[in-house]
Amino acid sequence: MQFAYEGFQQNGDSRCFQFRAAGGRDSELFSLEVELSLFLLHRVPVQDGPRFCLRLLEAALIGDPGLIGRFRNYAVRSEDFQVLLLERARKLAEKIHRPPRRPFRKPSAGSNLFLGVPSPGRWR
Repeated sequence: MQFAYEGFQQNGDSRCFQFRAAGGRDSELFSLEVELSLFLLHRVPVQDGPRFCLRLLEAALIGDPGLIGRFRNYAVRSEDFQVLLLERARKLAEKIHRPPRRPFRKPSAGSNLFLGVPSPGRWR
């Protein structure tokens, strides 16, 4: 089953993202409503809302396809952001434990690579 983003509706302090699932006899509409304060709390740009909701739908489909029906009208909770927070922590840990980059080496005397402002006698 694949999901196509249909758009969103603003309902006060929340956005309702709508996706259409195609992959069977007929297509189903899924609505995921997210309080805008959750985006702020978990430092997720509102523009990434559709992608976040799509990941929720895809994870539910992979995890247990029988439970996908609960997302037809779903209110996203703070716990749904845990996967995103764990992924951020993993990326930060990788960045911290990555070996430092080697510093840029100065070119050898025989090289024609020049760094900086040329001296007056350099190009004669």
